[in-house]
Amino acid sequence: MPRPKEFDPEEVLDRATRQFLSTGYEGTSVQDLVEATGLSRSSLYESFGCKHELYLAALDRYREREVARIADQLTGEGSPLTRLRMVLEHTAAACEEGEGCFLVDATVERARHSEDTERCAAAGLRGMEEAFAGAVQRAQEEDEVPASVAPASAGRFLANAYRGLHVTAKLQPNRAALDDIIDTTLVALQSGPDPVP
Repeated sequence: MPRPKEFDPEEVLDRATRQFLSTGYEGTSVQDLVEATGLSRSSLYESFGCKHELYLAALDRYREREVARIADQLTGEGSPLTRLRMVLEHTAAACEEGEGCFLVDATVERARHSEDTERCAAAGLRGMEEAFAGAVQRAQEEDEVPASVAPASAGRFLANAYRGLHVTAKLQPNRAALDDIIDTTLVALQSGPDPVP
């Protein structure tokens, strides 16, 4: 009869996520993961497989939680445009504190080299685009965004701004610069597309 697991798998994935965020996939050894999770090598392999499988499991858990978090922040009482700003400002504050985004890092580091990573990162991107598109639709209902703006296109635009904040912060962790990106993004959203001549 197999012994029951004596650890919380979700907590292990969260610890692995923090390690991968800190040192990246290539910079993280199995020994790093042993030390980060508190599990032995044999327990890691038995429960999660190889390093790549653990990485994917951690990334998938992060994707579900991050998309749900953003979607939750974008819904609720109050101005939809204010909530959009709040999400982007929260992202800038996290970036300023050195908090990365596992999905962004995975896209940059691993998506071109791993189809599994690419699929997971792409699913996260779609989820964010849909959450932002829904917020734009609600903003249009409140006359905060022009009706000429296509919500799906705006969703892609805002998801790109979200990812851009994380990438920019790696080289220029300056809150003023990040706030400038947010302001310009929201001005562009409220201005709508340029008319076709």
